[in-house]
Amino acid sequence: MTAIGQLEGVGLQVIIVACKIGVQAAYSHQLSGQCLILETDEANVAKARNKGLASASAPLVAFIDDDAVPEPTWLKLLIAPFENIDIQMVGGQVLGRNGISQQWGQRFLTTWGESLNTPKQDTVVRTEGTNMAIRRKTLLHLNGFDPLFSFFHDDADLNMRVRDGILYVPEAIVHHGFAAGPHRRSDRVPKNLFQIGFSQAIFLRKHAKHHETEIAWEHFAQKQADRLIKLVQSGAIEPRDMRRLLSQLDAGHVAAKMQKLSKPVVIATPAHTHDFQKPVIQKRHVLTGWHWQKRQLHERACSLTKQGKLVSVFSFSLTTLYHQINYTPDGYWMQSGGLFGRSKRSESIIQVFTMMGRVAAECQRLAGQRGFNDDLMIEKL
Repeated sequence: MTAIGQLEGVGLQVIIVACKIGVQAAYSHQLSGQCLILETDEANVAKARNKGLASASAPLVAFIDDDAVPEPTWLKLLIAPFENIDIQMVGGQVLGRNGISQQWGQRFLTTWGESLNTPKQDTVVRTEGTNMAIRRKTLLHLNGFDPLFSFFHDDADLNMRVRDGILYVPEAIVHHGFAAGPHRRSDRVPKNLFQIGFSQAIFLRKHAKHHETEIAWEHFAQKQADRLIKLVQSGAIEPRDMRRLLSQLDAGHVAAKMQKLSKPVVIATPAHTHDFQKPVIQKRHVLTGWHWQKRQLHERACSLTKQGKLVSVFSFSLTTLYHQINYTPDGYWMQSGGLFGRSKRSESIIQVFTMMGRVAAECQRLAGQRGFNDDLMIEKL
């Protein structure tokens, strides 16, 4: 919620849909009074999204997950393409846990539910549920998200139903972790594959050619088995876990075959809420120092953040450690690593920089997503 409050240049209505614990956490935030907070008692992401949609009143609806954090320019860049009336849906880039490497970029979705890096016949542009926006009237016309996809493929199914007018904007960036839950561990190792099997089989029934449904399922099941074999080999799971997970996958497949397909229904009841009044970000401020100055960097960053500044901290060690970026609970961005280490994993392992030269290079790399400009303030401890 703090990062939402630091979004640049967009008026918005914030709707939070969460379980009871999530609702309690949302109400404890200082910005909660400006948000519409709705409780859901069912672990179903499609139903949760539909609940938020029903209360939305703005012409555009953007979605982000509770285990994701947006860059300050995210929403502004995500909705800019809607100035073109032919654009119905937009997706952005998702970065992984180290805050630098891409988790999901531009992908194209097949009728088998696979994501490809290049388009082929009958593919559509894929958007990720944690970073996408759509015209409200388009989503309501489609009756929202299909509740049969409670955990997996809710976004992909929507892409297939929208089909045309979907655009990918790589500059619209969110950072995404993987929160642990009933279906997976925080390291993405699966705990239960029933819903994965169920959703995949439902997806194939809805979108694959009828004569391809079974071969598409066999292809999917084999890929899941191959993935589990690798997890066994790495020690992440035991052989007995693999047998259990594959049995759950098959059970989901069987259940989906018996499931009646029906159109979702979303009744729009827009909530009359005040616009979200974001704190005025006075200026971007970069703070840099050595890793042994961590305490001083933190205290200074907190002080600047409380003054309404958008703070990015660079903390270096005299090493070649790879860089990582995270958004701290105190509301500032932290990039740490070796002065001579690489940030983008495609770069040379050893980078040659002075401290201020490295700060300048990283600020240039982050300029678009962080909103850095010519009046950027850089402070060295």
